[in-house]
Amino acid sequence: MAEPRAVRTDIQALRAVAVLSVVLYHFWPQHLPGGYVGVDVFFVISGYLITAHLMREVLRTGTISLPRFWARRVRRLLPASLLVLVASALITFAVVPSANWQSFFWEIISSAFYFENWTLAANSVDYLAANNIATVAQHFWSLSAEEQFYLVWPLLILAAVFVAIKVRRSASPERAVTVTLAVVTVASFVLSLYLTHTNPSQAYFITPVRAWEFGVGGLLALIGSAKATGNQHVRAAVSWLGLAAIAITVLTYTAATPFPGTAALLPVFGALAVLWAGSSTARWAPSALFALRPVGFVGDISYSLYLWHWPIIVGGAFFFGGSSNVPEKIGMLALSFVLAWLTKKYVEDPARSTSSFLARRKSSGLTFVAGLAAMCLVLAVGVTGLTIVNQRAEAAANLASSAEKNPVVCLGAAAMDPTRSCDNSSLGDIFAPDPAGLKADTGPGFDCAAGTGRAYRVCHYGSSAPDAVRIALVGDSHASMMMPAMLSQLEKKGWSLDTYIGKACVWGNMGTDPVCDPRRDVQKTLENAHYDGIVLADTRLAQASGYKEVPAGTPDSRVAGYKKAWAPVLATGTKIMVISDNPSFENSDIDCLAASGSASAAQACTVTPDYAWRDNDAATEAAKTSKGVNLIDLSSFYCADDKCPLVIGNVAVYYDPTHITATYSTTLGPYVWKGMERVLAK
Repeated sequence: MAEPRAVRTDIQALRAVAVLSVVLYHFWPQHLPGGYVGVDVFFVISGYLITAHLMREVLRTGTISLPRFWARRVRRLLPASLLVLVASALITFAVVPSANWQSFFWEIISSAFYFENWTLAANSVDYLAANNIATVAQHFWSLSAEEQFYLVWPLLILAAVFVAIKVRRSASPERAVTVTLAVVTVASFVLSLYLTHTNPSQAYFITPVRAWEFGVGGLLALIGSAKATGNQHVRAAVSWLGLAAIAITVLTYTAATPFPGTAALLPVFGALAVLWAGSSTARWAPSALFALRPVGFVGDISYSLYLWHWPIIVGGAFFFGGSSNVPEKIGMLALSFVLAWLTKKYVEDPARSTSSFLARRKSSGLTFVAGLAAMCLVLAVGVTGLTIVNQRAEAAANLASSAEKNPVVCLGAAAMDPTRSCDNSSLGDIFAPDPAGLKADTGPGFDCAAGTGRAYRVCHYGSSAPDAVRIALVGDSHASMMMPAMLSQLEKKGWSLDTYIGKACVWGNMGTDPVCDPRRDVQKTLENAHYDGIVLADTRLAQASGYKEVPAGTPDSRVAGYKKAWAPVLATGTKIMVISDNPSFENSDIDCLAASGSASAAQACTVTPDYAWRDNDAATEAAKTSKGVNLIDLSSFYCADDKCPLVIGNVAVYYDPTHITATYSTTLGPYVWKGMERVLAK
């Protein structure tokens, strides 16, 4: 087993390599694309040191004082981390648009109680949540995994020692611990291989998948690293090889590398090699490099540097209005180092000192109470932010509800109705949905939408009466976003609605790509279902060369594809209606809307029609030139007077660059229904 040492320069150097890999990767990912493996190096170091510490106590006393061990972890880790979380909350209040507050404050709370990795794992498998921007606390996922390791690891070791001493009285405690940790490590690695292949998001974040990285470090501590009397040249060579392995991963791995899985073996065993070799006395060994004061300094502040750099990067992006240039990044990097040094000197060191107030108490209870109180302080700050978000969302919801009940108020699309004279002064300066709930305002249409390469899942809404008017809604995500409009009067009218909605592979333009095979039977279904009407809503971006999730085709060929698909359906007597698509924007336009916070400020978030309508709408073009196909033209409800605003009638129109909000879709309902009834009455 590893012997206790005062300060190991090789470990400090390894910490420096790990934290610089992560920090520089976050600042300049294009230059160090695999810098994220620094986290894996940290995991190995933690497994090595904590296992060695716990086993020394076992061999000395025959047990582990769990309260004392956990109290030391609390004093070591919580003061700095909770300080940074409070600062992160203040950064959020100061520079982050309220549209992002919900995710930011929730992740701050998750991080304070060390389950951020599970929060990210849950969100990353959600199609909409996966598109959320990085929060100021996202980097706490690794600290959460580490804290969970500190909670479980001593319990495993104690269980193994109990079996060795109490159950098998002749067994060696050290051997029992080694076998137990080896089994856990192998099981975790097998799980890592499986989930990296089947569920990469879960594999990256959750603790059981990462446990093997702590485990191999712990096994090295049990088996033993190279002794000072060992072959110094072998140790030097192994140390250099370990550093080279880490460098290769930092420089060659990318975001596309399946990770962790087998790819994590190289940086993990690189870290193990450096730990095994220690500090060789050979002249050509890296020991002299390890002993340099700057290297030791970075190793000393590595924990605080990791804590501070990410909220500074995220906050800086909002403060500087987007991507930062090199001087700004250098300034933020320098600020990270300064704050890390100050935190190390005035927070970390005093809190973990044996002479500190908490450390002098005979009982660990006071440490736990102080830690819990500090965590609750962060909780209070986070809840305050969430409360503000909820109050604004409630005000916006009340606006929408009251305006819908008052026909005099021109909410949403009604404000663009040329037959009405609108005065929205009574609505005040808020808009619905509130910016904080903007991205979540997607409506029910996505609940029954098929992913790329999957067959349609037909969903039924409204009446099931045999004499009900039967209509079908067909299309991609732009059909999903029209669902609130379609459902707004469905029950009142007593109609029946079936949906055929899926991402990509649109009706009439599936090309020859095999990924569309599960949906090719939709043509026959629509020909034989004998609907009274079929409503088509497809994205105009299907025509843009940069939109890769649909089969290739020119605008002319796609127009021809629609017409070919429509002809046999029209021959059955079914009427086809095409809803003209909405304009498209850029992320910067949506960011403007999210940051505006009020209806008056959102007036600046307006583009010109030439910009908004820049993409061809093949479905609309096909409808205009097809006999028997009717166009429900909604273009006047998006743009007027040479302006295409992002807030209309105190309603936010878009939640991303190409999709309208469910709230605005609902306000379009009367006009969609007017168009459908006009067509079916012919």
